[in-house]
Amino acid sequence: MSEDAKYDLMTQENVQSNNEGLQADSSYGQSQPAQAPAKKTRIPLWAIILIVIAAIVVAFFFVVLPMFFVLGVFNGGSLPTSCIAQPGFMCQISSFHGGVLSMKLGQATGTNWNNTGFAFLNMTALANSDNPSYYYTTGISSMESASMDDVNITVRGASYARGTSISGQIWGMYYTNSGGPYYTEIGIVTATET
Repeated sequence: MSEDAKYDLMTQENVQSNNEGLQADSSYGQSQPAQAPAKKTRIPLWAIILIVIAAIVVAFFFVVLPMFFVLGVFNGGSLPTSCIAQPGFMCQISSFHGGVLSMKLGQATGTNWNNTGFAFLNMTALANSDNPSYYYTTGISSMESASMDDVNITVRGASYARGTSISGQIWGMYYTNSGGPYYTEIGIVTATET
């Protein structure tokens, strides 16, 4: 093959390949087909399960566990110290130590009480009501209506061991100018020996 023939052959191949490239780009100015929608990202199931477990753990540490401490679940089985007063009465526990409940008690019955005594009565004491004066300890000589007084109540039959819990009722025994003795429930108590 001569040099001229080789040149002509190469030129034809180049022109042909250029024409193919132009044909491929001949879509310029024409409308393009619409693009396919973006692929949606899917969260794997294990990630959702991990998020749910993390939420449960956070709820346990910030909601359930603090409630257990407030309710006294972790303090050796002892009850939280509280006094819930009956209507017309006030009660507040200062301490329970050596078998003695130190409290602030008050009444708003509209009548002044004289020769007033107080008692802690648990279920055993309430069942043995044949000698109620046994449980009463002399509190104060008088308690005026709408006042609060400091009172020490001996809890009979209770253990003096630290951590011992009691639960029962505080009762008042009193006289008025019109007679007595009168007995009345002041409040419901739970306390732990310190």
